[in-house]
Amino acid sequence: MTEASDTRLRVLSVTTSYPRRPGDFSGHFVHALNARLVELGHEVTVLAPHAEGLADEETLDGVRVVRFRYGPEALERVAYGDGIPSNLRNDRRAVLGLPGFALGLRAAVRAHAGRADVVHVNWAPTAALAGRALAGSTVVLTLHGSDATLARRGGVWKWLLVAGLRCALRVVVVANDQAAFLRAAGLTDRPVLTIASGVDPSLLERTRATRDADAPFTFLFAGRLIPAKGVRDLFEAYRRLARAHDDLRLTFAGGGPEEDALRERAVAAGLSGRVRFLGVVSHEDALDAIAAADALVLPSHGEGSPLSVTEALALGTPVVGTRVGAVPELLGPDGLLTDAGDIDALAHAMGRLFDDEHLREQLAREGRARAAACYTWPKVAEAYMRVYREVTGE
Repeated sequence: MTEASDTRLRVLSVTTSYPRRPGDFSGHFVHALNARLVELGHEVTVLAPHAEGLADEETLDGVRVVRFRYGPEALERVAYGDGIPSNLRNDRRAVLGLPGFALGLRAAVRAHAGRADVVHVNWAPTAALAGRALAGSTVVLTLHGSDATLARRGGVWKWLLVAGLRCALRVVVVANDQAAFLRAAGLTDRPVLTIASGVDPSLLERTRATRDADAPFTFLFAGRLIPAKGVRDLFEAYRRLARAHDDLRLTFAGGGPEEDALRERAVAAGLSGRVRFLGVVSHEDALDAIAAADALVLPSHGEGSPLSVTEALALGTPVVGTRVGAVPELLGPDGLLTDAGDIDALAHAMGRLFDDEHLREQLAREGRARAAACYTWPKVAEAYMRVYREVTGE
């Protein structure tokens, strides 16, 4: 146990997304932090929604996970899948289950918060729905990106953000632009700290395969195929480059509603043989795809702290990103960044990587060094422990 963790803390992690099985992407970054806290000798209990086929209670990597029920299993459709906002928009059963979800969450928090030294709530709407059940607890709130992004539209999402912020003694965001938004909008008078999501330090030790000089150059997108990720921008930028370069490939790792449209565009452009769709992949398969790619491209229109970028840095895969969320901080002052939606700039940045081997090697080397210094889970856990100890006085 490190010096920073000499006093054992009891942490209650409240979340609306958590892995349902090994390799599940749902809330895997929440679990990664919790597992590291357990390794440091702390006691962590997670409150997460139940869903069909899940146990009411289990232990994952030493973390006790309690799944709160909120109705018949057929109506437990609010969480998981494509995320709560999408579920409520597209699934009537999720809407019907929402009142029970709020009641179940509050009951679970009331039952467990009393014995915790720190209640760490993930996402502002989670804190807003828990409401008075958090009263009297030492609450740290993390905004993971979507909550702050949706709140910029106003309406109910802004109300949920403000209500969640009122519950917290300390607020953690995953990107500097979220902190700037909270301060500029005057939404909280609480201290706001930026702590990006982390990666497993073992990724830093993976050896990248030597690229065959005759092999096609592969750009990779890893994530949900949804409009907000800019996947159509990526395809158009790739199409422009592919007209002049036969040895360029594009791979999409992930599923989503944009897949059919992207496939149709690839066929129409005569590129179906050069564009691959891997579909939904496990976390480990996604890591393999990132490690094998010549470059990762994330042309998102909005982000929090995208794990695919941090993992690419740790694996030594160069990245092209957009100026959203934590991406500028992750890529650093010399990163290849474009404005969201600027297809010309995106194609230019991708072309630079394709043409310049020295640039690829430089970005890979600097990215790995930055990940090692700032973005491994041990570093992230240390940052959270400083927050926990500040609010508890331990």
